[in-house]
Amino acid sequence: KLDNLRLEDPLARVFNRAGVSAHWPDLIRKATEENMFPAAIFMDMDDLKSVNDRYTHEEGDKYITAVADVIRQCCGPDDLLVRFGGDEFVVFTAVSSVKSIEEQVSCIRKTMDDYNQKHPCGYVRSISIGHYICDDTRNADPDIMISRADSDMYYEKRGKKSRRGTR
Repeated sequence: KLDNLRLEDPLARVFNRAGVSAHWPDLIRKATEENMFPAAIFMDMDDLKSVNDRYTHEEGDKYITAVADVIRQCCGPDDLLVRFGGDEFVVFTAVSSVKSIEEQVSCIRKTMDDYNQKHPCGYVRSISIGHYICDDTRNADPDIMISRADSDMYYEKRGKKSRRGTR
């Protein structure tokens, strides 16, 4: 029980950074054994600060837990779902192709849209998403993978902001 507290984010009920370190070898083993590639999906919640400022931090916490629940629905049993920062999540997974990671990203987007339809509130819950596939399992480094997936995510985030006319 204490080990879970050390490895999990108590609000989102997903792994924290320490959880990645503890479970990374299992993910790499699976990728190697099944001839797959380690991959990262990096997600940044859109406008969490605005929700906190306008609706309270309690509502912001509900937004965080809703996003974690949505992402969890699109994760496989061996995936590592991590709350990486205040409004950032990462899924580490093993994939066989670019198509398989794109399908997982599509699942997250569709599930988020469905959640917003079923649970309307005064704002739209949304996330910007980027991903990265490592082609060398032996040298897979979660920090580098996060950095590359984060860079990919920022293309999407910049596009959203330019469509809204904000910086």
